[in-house]
Amino acid sequence: MKTKDEVVIELRVLIARKYRTQGEAARAWGVSAAFVSAVMCGEKLPTEVMLRDAGYKKVQPEAYYVRIKKEK
Repeated sequence: MKTKDEVVIELRVLIARKYRTQGEAARAWGVSAAFVSAVMCGEKLPTEVMLRDAGYKKVQPEAYYVRIKKEK
């Protein structure tokens, strides 16, 4: 299981590799750039869409996340 902080690191890597900017990621995830920034700073929790894109799902409220297997 991963903590919120570990998932945020994974989201940062995903943004750098797939989207290049937080603004592009925000558009793809259907949220504002300010919201993405708040998630990256640890002020907000990632949405289900953000988690799914990074390959995670929430298993306990605000606590842990697990990697999901992507379907081929």
